[in-house]
Amino acid sequence: MDVEPLRERAAQFLQFQVDGNFRKAFDLVSEDSKDFYFSIAKNRIQSFKIDEVTYSDDLSKATVRATTSRRQLVAGHEFEIPGLAADLWKIEDGKWMWYHDPKQDTAVPFFAGLI
Repeated sequence: MDVEPLRERAAQFLQFQVDGNFRKAFDLVSEDSKDFYFSIAKNRIQSFKIDEVTYSDDLSKATVRATTSRRQLVAGHEFEIPGLAADLWKIEDGKWMWYHDPKQDTAVPFFAGLI
């Protein structure tokens, strides 16, 4: 399988995060995830590197793992904070589109660490 179309699409999506152009990134979001994407907080990243692309067995979905960095201001000092991204992609109308799968969301109750 040629991984370049997905890598290029994912790189474009991540570059929009670097540029802070979330409206253009919205155009790469699948129809069933647009409301979710619109509602979430969006934070600019400073840089990214795509590390790995893993495809589903039928090659219709994939996970793109990337290393990212952000700048964070703490007590008047700016720090570069590394991060990891695992974005989900699927084929929609012949194009790779970013999507959100709520079944993969995990939530830890606030009080869990207090028990």
